[in-house]
Amino acid sequence: MLPRRLLRGHRVVGRRRHLQVGVIGHGNMGRGVAASLARAGHDVVVYDADGAQTLRRPSTITAVDSVAAACRRADAVLLSLPHEAAERAVVADLLEARPPLVLNLGTSSVGWAREAHETCGGAGVAYLDAPVSGGPEGAAAGSLAVFLGGDEAAVRRAAPVLDAIAARFARLGPAGAGAGAKLVNQALVAANAQGAAEGLALAEGLGCDLEQLLPLLDGAWAASTMLTRSGARRLGADPAQLAFESSAAPLRNFAKDLALVRDAAAGRGLDLPAVRVAAETVAAAAARGAADCDWAAVPSFLARPTTANELARAAPPFSDAVPTAEALRAALAAQASPSLPVVDDDPTGTQTVHGVAVRADWADLSGELRSDKSCFYLLANTRALDEAAAVARNREIGRELRRGGPRLVVSRSDSTLRGHFPAEVDALADGLGWRRPLVLVAPQFFGGGRVTADGVHYVLGAPVDGDRPATPAGETEFARDRAFGYRRSRLAEWVAEKTRGSADYAHTWHLSLHAIRGGVRAVQDAFEAALLDETVRAVCVDGLEDRDMLVVASGLKAAMAAQRGALHARGGVVVRSAGSAVAALTGMPPKPFLGREALSPSSGGGLVVVGSYTQKTSAQLAELRRRCGWLDAVEVDVGEVLADAEGAVARASAAAAAALGAGRSACVFTSRRVQQDDGSGGLVIGAKVNEALCAVAARVVERATPAFVVAKGGITSNDVAVKSLGVRRADVLGQVVAGVPAWRLGRESRLPGASYVVFPGNVGDADDLANMTCVEALVDARGRGRALGAFNVYTLEGALAVARGAAAARRAAIVQLHPAALDHGGPALLAACRRLADAAEVPLFVALDHCEDPGRIYPHLEAVDHVMADGSRFDVGENERWTAAVAARARAAGVSVEAELGRLAGEEDGLSVDERDARMTDPAIVAAFLARTRVDALAVTVGNVHGAYASRDPDLDWARLDAVRAAAGDVPLVLHGASGLSQRVISRAISAGVCKFNVNTELRAAARAAYAEGGDVLAAAERATSAMAGVVEAKLLAFDAGS
Repeated sequence: MLPRRLLRGHRVVGRRRHLQVGVIGHGNMGRGVAASLARAGHDVVVYDADGAQTLRRPSTITAVDSVAAACRRADAVLLSLPHEAAERAVVADLLEARPPLVLNLGTSSVGWAREAHETCGGAGVAYLDAPVSGGPEGAAAGSLAVFLGGDEAAVRRAAPVLDAIAARFARLGPAGAGAGAKLVNQALVAANAQGAAEGLALAEGLGCDLEQLLPLLDGAWAASTMLTRSGARRLGADPAQLAFESSAAPLRNFAKDLALVRDAAAGRGLDLPAVRVAAETVAAAAARGAADCDWAAVPSFLARPTTANELARAAPPFSDAVPTAEALRAALAAQASPSLPVVDDDPTGTQTVHGVAVRADWADLSGELRSDKSCFYLLANTRALDEAAAVARNREIGRELRRGGPRLVVSRSDSTLRGHFPAEVDALADGLGWRRPLVLVAPQFFGGGRVTADGVHYVLGAPVDGDRPATPAGETEFARDRAFGYRRSRLAEWVAEKTRGSADYAHTWHLSLHAIRGGVRAVQDAFEAALLDETVRAVCVDGLEDRDMLVVASGLKAAMAAQRGALHARGGVVVRSAGSAVAALTGMPPKPFLGREALSPSSGGGLVVVGSYTQKTSAQLAELRRRCGWLDAVEVDVGEVLADAEGAVARASAAAAAALGAGRSACVFTSRRVQQDDGSGGLVIGAKVNEALCAVAARVVERATPAFVVAKGGITSNDVAVKSLGVRRADVLGQVVAGVPAWRLGRESRLPGASYVVFPGNVGDADDLANMTCVEALVDARGRGRALGAFNVYTLEGALAVARGAAAARRAAIVQLHPAALDHGGPALLAACRRLADAAEVPLFVALDHCEDPGRIYPHLEAVDHVMADGSRFDVGENERWTAAVAARARAAGVSVEAELGRLAGEEDGLSVDERDARMTDPAIVAAFLARTRVDALAVTVGNVHGAYASRDPDLDWARLDAVRAAAGDVPLVLHGASGLSQRVISRAISAGVCKFNVNTELRAAARAAYAEGGDVLAAAERATSAMAGVVEAKLLAFDAGS
């Protein structure tokens, strides 16, 4: 390490102290760095991909419009970018400009730091990994600590720059040393920040005086920068509000850094428990919508149950008097008359039902009220309206319902407590003519992770290590909604908050899990007491699972029957609920998620319309764009809509229609920067944006016929259905994934009979919008006249090759493992394939190939998407029985199944079949076999073999294949032994319905040839990976050439 005095720029002989410096990245850190450089007298130019960021700069700093411009005539260029992907892109750009010196101030992996050094050095550019610590405050003050890795000469050249931005800096070694030291720093920061948060939470819980305590701790062993920083922030603000305030050093920044720390530790066999806990804290904060807050907010998160498992453990057990969920559901279904009206404030409320009608108008509801269906939905869409309009619409609907005389009505609303409460509930009751209805508040939606315990409503996040973070609803991003925001998570307090302490709702009861799990009779008694006591206006209920809500529904109906006089005196009961209460009140039985065959779309591209602006939706949209290379993204810029709506609509609709016309799918989405400064919490701007989205969708369906439509966001899904597609009535088919319903559109719509997927903005995991099952990908490929490639792999290099080849081709692919490969690589190889598939840039599926033993299938069902259950060794009858049993087990786990009729000749992975034992597929038995086994795909034998063919144009039995296609109907066909086939044979097979080709021999040959060249093990492995990836890319493009 060089002495600091040798690093001071003004002491290095022959170096200019005042330089021209380019700063790329003008966020919180880059802004402060640029200001410190300018203050030191350097000439500073800045560039940021988001041009708006550079508007916030002193007049002494020049903004430019490209990386090249920032590098032009620069003595040094500093990178202050958010992640490695951005750094890679900028490094590639700046190599063309070749500035003499580059300093990367960001936190990165050691591997990337070394790679960047090598890449830049090869182009004659000196590079230093120079990550900084000190936060935005230190950047602005020029007091950062800089960890340097690289050549000593480059450090000396950088000294004037370092003098301007840093109070401390040191060269810690060669390339990557600075990056490694920063990871050490981040590990310590995280441990200190977590410890400070826990200590502050304990101090506040014990009632300690922080103003007196913090100075004492500052002089004790407990002292740390993070304790001082977080403590000062909690003293200077209302701690409860810190979760709602954005920080210049937000928790989300730590997510990336801690992932790098944990990866570095894992690579060296280290376990870092303190870092792990800190990472879990950051993940939990993100799940509750607090990713932008400061570490100072964390103590407020620690004093309650924080996971679903903790909530479940704290809950009382069901008493023996409580029937099973199935028995309760059956009893309620028998009482489901008359049909229950559900007034829905957006279309997402159908997320727990199936086989019922949805209406977009409410004129003459007598037929619906007399229907034998358990319920019907009215699309009021009031969440898109201001309160006065919502009140008027609910009152109008109430008047129409009054003709049928119902005593129980559901006002279905948001499971995260947004909407016009109590205004529209009161208006609906007024229209019904009810004097003082009892209001049941039940916002649970179990499929979407919305639960209530001890009166507190929680939003469950995505699973983490077998559990789900539980965030009180009032601390999520949903509570910060500009139109429907709130602070309280305890339902009774939320009612008081939303009613502004109205005397009308002064007496709100809480029905606890203790009462609910005591049995139906206890719940009935509570509701009877509430009906009889007219001072009670609302009852808020707990619920962690379906059985809880079924008990509530049973007790409510029993109380209504027992206290008819009190019920009629009040008028009735309004249930202000999310989806789970509707399913419980109607005794709606669960239904498996819908597959592609249930939606039965036509071939061709689809239309996805995304209007929701929640963080969850933005993450899902990003994943959709990352993984789905077959989809064109069409952005509708909100600012452009507000300035020139017609121009924005024309451009977006033309682009989306062009994509559909080319056989691709289109995703039309609003820009992600939220604009709500309209004086109405964003409702006015939202209405204009929705109007533009609807206009885009309407024009698209005028020019093209999408195979399906997905609308993301409650208001968006209503307006696209009603305004763009002209829907007046639809039938609910069921759910695609938890909380995401699909409809069959009515004959009056512009897409009669089409499938319409209603995707709520606040539901789903990050990959749910992009998810496609393996069999759906096969059906999609067949509809486009293409096929998927399935590639057998045996090592990590093979799996990497498939991922790389698929990414290069921008095509979906399947990574297949034969039992022999599992014998070699074991669960570790399968886990590696799963991880690669989950992180792939395009849809990548994991499959098991030629499994003859169920014991090789069942233990791995959670890790795979598809399995080839090979019963071809049996006679036809035994093949049917064996395959049907395996298929039932696999499909219950959500795994598609491929069977084989006939038996291929050839040898592969120890499986050898002599030509005399091979059997061709008999078309006469195909239909019966498929009907009895219910498999998702069928591998055929029509002269194809495992291994190499004698020629590239083998004599396949095309007449037999055509007959099999006719007998198989819509079931995808698979051709094993696709190595070496000519394009003519491939195209002919695709025209006969083959939509999956298995490739093994060519991949193995490429790997063997690469390894035969010898050399270092890693070099040989990389050669083999690259060679196999080339085969994968070429085969995928050949399979995509179609028929």
